[in-house]
Amino acid sequence: MNEFMHAGCFIRITQDTDVESPLTAYDNASKIVYNCQYPLGDLQHLCSDPSSSDKLLLLQLMGEEKSIEYFPLIRRLTLDFDTMAFDLDDRDWFKFFEHHFENKLAIVGLSYNEYSYTPLRTCSLDKNIDGYAYMDLNMAQDNWCLPAATWNTPIPYDHDNSVKTMMERALTLIEGEVATLSMWMAGDVWGFEVFDGEDDDCDSIDSCWGHYGLDYCISEAKSVAEAHRKRVLSDTPS
Repeated sequence: MNEFMHAGCFIRITQDTDVESPLTAYDNASKIVYNCQYPLGDLQHLCSDPSSSDKLLLLQLMGEEKSIEYFPLIRRLTLDFDTMAFDLDDRDWFKFFEHHFENKLAIVGLSYNEYSYTPLRTCSLDKNIDGYAYMDLNMAQDNWCLPAATWNTPIPYDHDNSVKTMMERALTLIEGEVATLSMWMAGDVWGFEVFDGEDDDCDSIDSCWGHYGLDYCISEAKSVAEAHRKRVLSDTPS
């Protein structure tokens, strides 16, 4: 708990322990396939085999997009849906993926460390990874409402007037969604209460929960206090 005064208001910041996972609370643009004991991911397989996330990725792509170009390539693998056994040697997985999939997906690797303040991180695909976060072209087209776009289509961003390709936008979006999920896993979700006075016995001005990141929550609470103080001063006769 964090309590302080700002703009004549008493502010209390409290960890939000009752927030829903962003995987179910939001309509995320990307998908996650993962192999760990943590309850996350659109498709996961709880086993000791770290390469199972590779198999899960192929399983998900097969189920979602049977008409895409790389489906025939996947079908050439001997796949047992019960054991998730492949005839592709795990050592050759990255080489296989890079050759057949790299330009068809916006994809990053995922690394999980339960003891870190940032437990879930993105990483390159050639690392020892625990899973994937990805968007295929159809998912990206739907997200930006551009059904005829390709990965090289430039997409402007009104916030800073920058222009980047759909691939670049997709990778940035994936990074943001993974970061949000990581904050939720670490308990870095907060709520604020703002009171009109020196303590919480005073009138409540506003409260809001579900803010990702402590600094962001504090900033939002201060903005509420400053806006309230401005209203009070404007209503005070001169």
